[in-house]
Amino acid sequence: MFEGLDWSAALKRAALMTGFYWLIVYAMSVAFPKSFGISSQELPGLLTTTAMVFLLFTVFTAFTERARKRRGTKQNESKNSSKNSKPAGDGDGEESPSALKGRPNPNASRKKTRRKR
Repeated sequence: MFEGLDWSAALKRAALMTGFYWLIVYAMSVAFPKSFGISSQELPGLLTTTAMVFLLFTVFTAFTERARKRRGTKQNESKNSSKNSKPAGDGDGEESPSALKGRPNPNASRKKTRRKR
C-alpha cells in the first residue's frame, strides 16, 4: 500500500502549502489585527492545526502523485504497445490499428441538429 510513494516531493509541496498558509495568516493579522490578530493564547492551537494540515497534506499528496504516475505509465505502455504491434500479414489474426483510430466513425448515423428560429 505504501510502495512507490515519493515522500520527498510530497514533503516539499506540503511545506510550500504550509508556508502559504502562514503567509496568509500573517497578512490577515497585519491587515485586520482585531479580527485575525494572533495572541499568545491562540498560538498553540494554531501550531497544532498547522502540523495536522501539514501531515495530512503530505500523505494526500504522496498518494495522488503515485496514482498520477501509475496512470501515466499505463497510458505510455498502451501507446507503445499499439506502435509496436505486428503488421497484419503475420497470420496471428490480429489486425493493425486502423487510420481512423481515435476519430469519429464516418459510417455512424448522426441526428441532425434542429434549427433554432
